[in-house]
Parts: sequence; structure tokens; C-alpha cells
Amino acid sequence: MCSNTNEVNVMYHAWLFPDFRFRDASLATKAEVTTGAFACHNVRGVHLDLAPAGAGMPVDDLGTREVGIHFQRFSPCNNQLQLSSRCREHAFFAFARHKNRCVLSY
Repeated sequence: MCSNTNEVNVMYHAWLFPDFRFRDASLATKAEVTTGAFACHNVRGVHLDLAPAGAGMPVDDLGTREVGIHFQRFSPCNNQLQLSSRCREHAFFAFARHKNRCVLSY
């Protein structure tokens, strides 16, 4: 997607699809989550100008992002955050909601 080396993807695949069977490469699945990063410390949003399918993680706001698995692989081409390269400490709360399930992590 880009050549930045200071970005991380926040991935909800294991939480969203805990029973997915990776044995069959022909299986694929995807779903949308409402997600956002909050109380960011030395972390900022990136790629927020792209369509939601490829956009970075919203900061101090919620947005819809697609989570997908195909060809036995996670599809992490969205939901990125950029870590400040001037600092050693980075922190944020990540929230996601899918239907009646929610997760909050730090």
C-alpha cells in the first residue's frame, strides 16, 4: 500500500472469526466492524483519505472497516495507525463493534 515502516495494522480477524477453518484455501469470509482508536499517545491516523475498504483506523472517532480472510490469509490492507518515529512509547485504546459484540483493548 505504501512504503512507510512505522505503521501497524489493528487486526480483528481472530476475534471476529474465531472458528474459521484455514485448512481449505478456497474458503473466504469477510465482515464489517465499526472501529476507532482513542486516547492516542504518539500515534496518529494515516491513509484516512482512502475509501473505507483501504482506509486507516479512525482516530477519536468511529468508522466502518472491512475485515476479511481469503486464500488462508488475513487481509490487513486497512485499519492502519502510524507510530511516531521520534518516540519509543506508543499507546492507544482500540474499540471495535460487530453486531452485538464489542471489544476494547489497550
